[in-house]
Amino acid sequence: MFKELHNIIVLGKIAPASVGQISTSEWNGGYYPAELAIDGDQNTNSGTKGKWDTDLWFKMKFDDFFCFFEVVIIQTQLNMNAYRMQDAKVFVVNTKTGVESLCGVLKVNPVWTIEGQTYRFPCNLKCGDEVKVMVLHKSDNYDKVATIGMREITVFGTGMPWILDFIAS
Repeated sequence: MFKELHNIIVLGKIAPASVGQISTSEWNGGYYPAELAIDGDQNTNSGTKGKWDTDLWFKMKFDDFFCFFEVVIIQTQLNMNAYRMQDAKVFVVNTKTGVESLCGVLKVNPVWTIEGQTYRFPCNLKCGDEVKVMVLHKSDNYDKVATIGMREITVFGTGMPWILDFIAS
């Protein structure tokens, strides 16, 4: 499943032990739990309830520490509602130390296709045991209420045994 190469374990795609989000949207008779963002099906999606002036979050928790090189998000909305995730921030978090390392900020691409709403965030081997997406829309600064809605979120990284023990302590 993995290959050890010069004391570096190359993992590629990393599945989380669990996922969660601040709230779960039940819009229009549907139910959009966090697990739908990691089910491998682009026809399903997770979704939080829309809020103004509130830090919304989605978290992927891992059993071990990993160094992440990329987070890929496919947004739910293929229309102007994509702006509900404008300025969402993607972090790698070390929950033992509380350090949050920013991978990137989502700037909506006005191309309303799956490809146009696929966002790649380079994490440059930031290490931790959690990946977090956060968005906050102040009612006086944004036209759309904030939500986090994802067809899929995928993370890629590596485990480095000689450094992960140091990072975890």
